[in-house]
Formats: sequence, C-alpha cells, structure tokens
Amino acid sequence: RLVVPKFSGTLKFGVRHFAGEVTYSCEGFLEKNVDKPPDEAVGMLRASSVIVLQEVGAKIAEDQAEAAGSAPGGRKKVKTVSSGFRASLASLVSLLNQAEPHFVRCVKPNAEKMPGHFTSRLVLEQLNTSGVFEAVRIRQAGFASRILFRDFLG
Repeated sequence: RLVVPKFSGTLKFGVRHFAGEVTYSCEGFLEKNVDKPPDEAVGMLRASSVIVLQEVGAKIAEDQAEAAGSAPGGRKKVKTVSSGFRASLASLVSLLNQAEPHFVRCVKPNAEKMPGHFTSRLVLEQLNTSGVFEAVRIRQAGFASRILFRDFLG
C-alpha cells in the first residue's frame, strides 16, 4: 500500500507491504535517470573514419547544443528516458489517430525478442488466444460491418 507523507512539501513516499514500511525519496530522480552518452563519446564518434558514426556524433552534439541553449534561465535541459518514452508514445498515438484503426493487436514474433526471427507456433498460439481468427470468421460470415448502437436502437 502507498503511504503518503504527512507533510506535502517533501519529495518522499512510502510503501507498506508484508515486510514493513519502506520510504523512498524522489530527490534527484531526473538527474539519476538521464539517458546521455559519456562526454568522450561525441568526440570519438565525430573523429571516426566511418561516415555513419560521424553523422551520429554530429547529431548527438547538435542535440546537446540545442538542449543547452533552449532551457529557460540558461539551465541545461536534460533528455531523460521518461521524456523519450513520452515523445515516442505521443508519436504512436498521433500515427494511430491518422490511420483510423479498427483494432490493434500486438503479436510477438519470437520469445527471444530477436529481430528477423519468426516462431510460427508462438504466433499461431497468440492469434488463436487473442480472438483474431474468431473476428475474421465473424467477418467472413457476413457480419463485416457494424451498426452504431444509436442506429441499432432507433
């Protein structure tokens, strides 16, 4: 269970479970979770003889310069894992809203989470248990369009 601190100005919270109450501090959370490469990486990438690595180094340097100059008060704006996830999620939602999907099913192509590897038995099991084949069967039976609920009533 969540234990809310008695004083609202603190950056702490607690969790009470079978072993007792544990208090956590949120101070410095963003600083601890910054997702940035080591300082030397930019120079090493830009000095590489591989063009792709040079481009990556230039992009990282550009992002760092942009972050240093864009925060109010001259503070450095830091990109965190959380902000990257939020941006990625917003991009996905925007793409889904443009496509007007009927439904989305996520299917894992393999248990190893390796690109380019497809385990047909695993995919078949997921499609069977998620109702995809049943939905296709219903559509093929002639129920390919849905009537809006208000039209069904009236």
